[in-house]
Amino acid sequence: MISLFLRFAVKCLWVTIAYCSLLTYASAELQKIDKLKAAYMFNFTKFISWGDTNNGPIHFCVHRSPELESFLVALITSREKDKSTVVVSDTNESNTCDIIYLTDGEGLSNEHFHNSVLVTSNDVMLEVSPVIRFFVEEQKLRFEIDLEKAQELNVKISSKLIQVARVK
Repeated sequence: MISLFLRFAVKCLWVTIAYCSLLTYASAELQKIDKLKAAYMFNFTKFISWGDTNNGPIHFCVHRSPELESFLVALITSREKDKSTVVVSDTNESNTCDIIYLTDGEGLSNEHFHNSVLVTSNDVMLEVSPVIRFFVEEQKLRFEIDLEKAQELNVKISSKLIQVARVK
């Protein structure tokens, strides 16, 4: 009985070590706040819908942040049931992005933003207003949602997500 429990505990330990090393490897250069943003963005995909136009996987594009892109891929890969629902790529590699995360707007035209939910940090200045914007308040990461912009894009955002956001 004890050896069975011990074997189970050792297996759990190895799985935990493998999972942590995967995330550590994929995010070696990524700061803690960026990891938190990635986790938030991954969860946003569960509360946003594009109406009848999006029946396939959600295409998530990251602009000019290969470390964040790698971390998102590792995060999605670690959640086996979500592997086929979210596809992560660089903005330069994909013409169809449902969600775009920008650290800066350099090198992108307004065509990249067409019908995409734009997510930015508070320090990114763009001509196009984002649907979701991260900001830090009282040393905590928060986000605001622009419901007008979401409505313009025909994007539906769950009331559960709106409840925890600051609405613009």
